[in-house]
Amino acid sequence: MKTPVTLLTDFDDFYVAAMRGVVVSHGVPVYDIYHEVPPQNVRAAAFILRNVAPYFPDGTVHCVVVDPGVGTERRSLVVEAGEQYLVGPDNGVLVPAARELDDDPTFYDAPYDDPESHTFHGRDVFAPQAARVATEGIRSVAGAPVEPIELDVGAPAFDGEARAEVVYVDRFGNAVTNLDGDEVVRRVGYGGEVVVDGRILPFERTYAAVDRGETLALVGSHGGFEIAAREASGADALGVSAGDEITVETKEG
Repeated sequence: MKTPVTLLTDFDDFYVAAMRGVVVSHGVPVYDIYHEVPPQNVRAAAFILRNVAPYFPDGTVHCVVVDPGVGTERRSLVVEAGEQYLVGPDNGVLVPAARELDDDPTFYDAPYDDPESHTFHGRDVFAPQAARVATEGIRSVAGAPVEPIELDVGAPAFDGEARAEVVYVDRFGNAVTNLDGDEVVRRVGYGGEVVVDGRILPFERTYAAVDRGETLALVGSHGGFEIAAREASGADALGVSAGDEITVETKEG
């Protein structure tokens, strides 16, 4: 199997096809992770990559372009994390996945020449770098080791109350938070209730535990506390979007 390159971006448009073309022109297979990350939402992209990258085989090169600083002096990074590699801007987007893959990942500056476009580094910088890592190895791109801009999407402490962040809303309207679902299970238990922004919600194991259209809280497939609704949008029901903070409490009495 040839070394694959994955793409994760916030531009679901023909721009993605241009990046694919760059990668496949190097004879490298390319796989799409997702291209509907909320625009410029670095934290959402970091969350997605952290939860997806571990399921890819050794040698995979993940190319991430959620880059509000495109065209500025921000660095390009290439990361060696376990047996996988990450390429993208130095804005924190690669850090959570790198630390998920490896307790001690190595971050390198990835210098590049003046690109064709100052607004499309995905095509002109990151895709070519990812393809080179896949075909020639990380040393073909890596410069000096550097300390990256940090980004933490980790879980807040939960002692019966927490301020959690909605890091992502999926296409079903499930509001995924950075609160560790196991912490809520330990304090509440399935079949109990939680209070989210003052609203009492059943805390259940599955969507089907409530009636159609009813809102609930549960633990999602990646272990995070989520707000959902059966065959409806939990995010719409609570009026929350990615980046919002919510208060999660155990129900008294």
